[in-house]
Amino acid sequence: MGCYATKSIVPESGCPNSKSIAEIRQALVDDNFDGAKNLDSDEVEDAFEMIEYLRKYREMEKSVPFPLYNTAEMDADVSSKWEELIEIDLKEGGSFIAEPELDMKHIPGVLHLFAALVTFESGKKTEWIKDPAVYESLPYLFINFAIKSRIDSGYWLLMRCVRHAFDSRTPSLDKNTATLILHDGNVGIRIHSSIPASMKKNIYNAGVVATADAILCCKCTCQCGSQNKERILCVHILPLLFLLSLLLFEDLAEHMLLELAACLNADIWDKTSWSDEDVDWMKQSIIVLMEAAGEPIGTHDTSVLRIEQLLEAFVVGTEKKEEMEAEDTNSTKAV
Repeated sequence: MGCYATKSIVPESGCPNSKSIAEIRQALVDDNFDGAKNLDSDEVEDAFEMIEYLRKYREMEKSVPFPLYNTAEMDADVSSKWEELIEIDLKEGGSFIAEPELDMKHIPGVLHLFAALVTFESGKKTEWIKDPAVYESLPYLFINFAIKSRIDSGYWLLMRCVRHAFDSRTPSLDKNTATLILHDGNVGIRIHSSIPASMKKNIYNAGVVATADAILCCKCTCQCGSQNKERILCVHILPLLFLLSLLLFEDLAEHMLLELAACLNADIWDKTSWSDEDVDWMKQSIIVLMEAAGEPIGTHDTSVLRIEQLLEAFVVGTEKKEEMEAEDTNSTKAV
């Protein structure tokens, strides 16, 4: 008991609590802590504990992967981290697919990016006995981003993502413009829009740059939003991408496939420049986008079907598609 009492009361040499008040005070002065010389003994110890906690917390903060770059990259006239490909007007739907300014070598990457925004994955995603419902209601991209943007699980980010995106005050992206970018060979997108506060009348200006695999950069005018040299993903960032997912489910995915089918049918691209890997990548993305567009596709053997065969229902436009759906309905009734 005597040894235990001695160890409990008298700190071991070298540990933070073994320092004298004078040494701790000097450490605060060295850390530019305002008024360190005027603190009493208890205040010196409390301030030192707080500084140590903040130092350890900031070390943990460095382990959070996303966003990859600080907000200053978004404020620069020309970013040194990514290349801008083309500005797209979302009120014109998927017409950007056919824009001459969009090099056809980027088409596989563009399809992959938009397909990732509507891709769901089955299976356990948390260590809870049962995953909360939000994990089943969001594409996997958002779950991955949330996990890698927080020290904890990112659950609250997902909940707020849904809440803000479905807020009646949140504007749709169908009248916005966005910019397709290229980062390390991966196509991404830059989006800006306004997101309303949850409990106040405030409206925040938010922006994000992301690929299918990473949040590159973001900014927001809310109190917790990332600015200047900061690298913070606040709760108003993921809703921007989720609003794009909702737009894809609404009609953007279908319009993109119509434009893609038209371009392939018109032979305006040299399709031989796509590698076999590019073609396989495009087929997988097309199937996901077809599902998002509400097309009943069943099981497709992508090793046999060509891209043109996958897009047959979209070749001649909406009227033909409606006729085909009517024929399918009549056939079902007849059976």
